[in-house]
Amino acid sequence: MSIFTDYFTDMQFATRNIGFVCGGSGFSPVPNILMTTKDGGYTWDSVVVTTHPAYEFTSLDFKATATDVEGVVASYSHIFRVTDTGGIFTNIVKPTFNTSVLDAVYAGNSRVLLLGYDYISQTYRLYSSDDWGLNWDLRYQDSLMINSIALLGPYALAGCDKGTVLKSSDGGNSWIKQKIAADTFAFYKAKFASNGFAYLLASKTMAIGGGYVYGSDNFGQSWHSVQVDPHWWLSDISMPTISTGYIVSNRSVYRTTTGGGLGLSVEDVEAANDGINVYPNPANDIVHVDVPAHAKLLTLSLYDVSGRLVKQIKGAKTLDISTLSKGAYLLEIGTGQGLYKRKLLLQ
Repeated sequence: MSIFTDYFTDMQFATRNIGFVCGGSGFSPVPNILMTTKDGGYTWDSVVVTTHPAYEFTSLDFKATATDVEGVVASYSHIFRVTDTGGIFTNIVKPTFNTSVLDAVYAGNSRVLLLGYDYISQTYRLYSSDDWGLNWDLRYQDSLMINSIALLGPYALAGCDKGTVLKSSDGGNSWIKQKIAADTFAFYKAKFASNGFAYLLASKTMAIGGGYVYGSDNFGQSWHSVQVDPHWWLSDISMPTISTGYIVSNRSVYRTTTGGGLGLSVEDVEAANDGINVYPNPANDIVHVDVPAHAKLLTLSLYDVSGRLVKQIKGAKTLDISTLSKGAYLLEIGTGQGLYKRKLLLQ
């Protein structure tokens, strides 16, 4: 593959074994590339979309269902619904003919969020659809450049120019603008980790000053930053656990075992080794708590973001949360050895 005409733009694993990578170039004999793996990346199969003139797939987002892996793949000119673990492509009609697709994420249950640029009004726009693009609702528009969107449960995030981000706590229906850095910073990739942490990749104007990562451990209420590469911009970030992660620049790969220094408290870092497991997280009905064999589970207490106690049980290892509102919570786990805390996302 020529480094001048072909390149990969995005990668994601929907399960431990099933993953996808996309890319391509309009200057190449292979204008669009989607590769899938079903064995954790040991082997890859290529899928070339020939039914539509889509050049350079720029982003993808997939979710695992009970029977399939499905999601969306976007290029500047098209957005596709992909089912059958990457086997079937269906073109999704864009919100308007004069919209260039910049990014798209899949929320599950036929819901798609789309970031587009309207070249007539010269505005960046955020749309949502609850029926695989048959109908679109315009949720936000701005002349400020919006570069990337991310979604986890009810929380959505958009990285913008001029040190600005957009936040949503209702799945992308409404957005709030937040200034978190100087105008010289541009946030060009937004991502959520499975633990609910939010990450933004950033660089200064014209990539001067290297690559930065901004992180939030409270769904964007506050942010912490660190310069990762002193010379080069960053292309992607992956955080498999609360403390361990990897960042790729266009010259190096970086590894962290402390969450990258992005606001992780000592309690959070030590949590990886305390033997307590809370799952699933995110959750929607029942949460299970495993404690070490030597520890006696006494109390489970759940608090909302305002600090209000919303649920408490004693001597049980499961917590029913099916009647609670979606959002972020703090779970306190009382044992004979002490009190432990975990962030919990309800979706």
